[in-house]
Amino acid sequence: MPESKIQKLLADFASEMSVHSYPLPSWLKSSHGLEISRLPAPQVILECLRAIEASPKSAATGAFAMDWYLSPVIQGAARRSGEWDHESAAEVLSQLHQMADRLEEDIITVKIPYPAHLVVSSIDRSSLDKSALADLATRLIDRYRNLALERFKLETELLARHAKSFPDATLLDVDLAVEEIRIGDYPEQSFDANGKKLIGTLRSWLSGPDAWENDDWGVQAIPLLAAPEGGRAFELKLLRLYPKHSGRFEWATTAPRPGFGSFVGPNNLRRLMEAVANLTPPLDDEEALGIRDVMISAWETLEDAGKRSGKLGTQCLKALACRKDLLREVFPLVNGAQIRKQLEAVIAAP
Repeated sequence: MPESKIQKLLADFASEMSVHSYPLPSWLKSSHGLEISRLPAPQVILECLRAIEASPKSAATGAFAMDWYLSPVIQGAARRSGEWDHESAAEVLSQLHQMADRLEEDIITVKIPYPAHLVVSSIDRSSLDKSALADLATRLIDRYRNLALERFKLETELLARHAKSFPDATLLDVDLAVEEIRIGDYPEQSFDANGKKLIGTLRSWLSGPDAWENDDWGVQAIPLLAAPEGGRAFELKLLRLYPKHSGRFEWATTAPRPGFGSFVGPNNLRRLMEAVANLTPPLDDEEALGIRDVMISAWETLEDAGKRSGKLGTQCLKALACRKDLLREVFPLVNGAQIRKQLEAVIAAP
């Protein structure tokens, strides 16, 4: 983003704050002539987050209208992921925790009105050891979990107060205790797509046994992952577990919940992707067939739920680019115009 545009956004933000007689942060008061783009990205992000936290809701709409001015500045700084160190990352994560309740209702979910997901993604792309941030990540996930549960409690109380007005409402038949447990296990379902990405990225930083999700693959693989053998045979052993699934899924607002039943969680998916990548060509027949089976299973469509994992299927396809004979055999077995188009392109490639 050009420096001139950044300065315009900062000036507009300062003007809006002044109109409402809200105090400006000291760095913004002195920002005239300051080239924000030359400051370290973590500093820009932290100061913008603090300014956003200090800005009020719109009296007219009840929305956090002024987040709009600084969000593009954060977005631009977040692209510079090479400037993070542990101290700056910890400070920004603590700031996100402090302002986590800055949420807006978005039809059936809530959204974070500033690009917190891009900030966390920037840290994730850095060379930092994310396991060193696991405690802060857990703390922030717990904060979002508690906020989701508080929202659920308020909604159910409101529903109960108006129950007599809606005697036929099917929502009242929902087992609220079970639903509360589901939200506690998977608070992402209460957030929009960007919120899901944010919490999913934080989960990927967790380490130890708690990092693996208890989906169908995880239940089978966790004993092996606890005592990894290493080598290509071990990677193939992990992959062969994936097609053995129950067909179960749990709906989470807008999509099947990752980490339950047939749908692997983000950490388990990442480990499966690594297993495919670790089986570098040339592949022997046993390895190629194992990856083929994973690809077919990943592209399997479950009724009312969709494909298990398009991402894993594509990873397998790339690994099998050297085995066009297998890909030709697979072609009649898969559904979906986009998948068939991918297969055709790889088969036709020289």
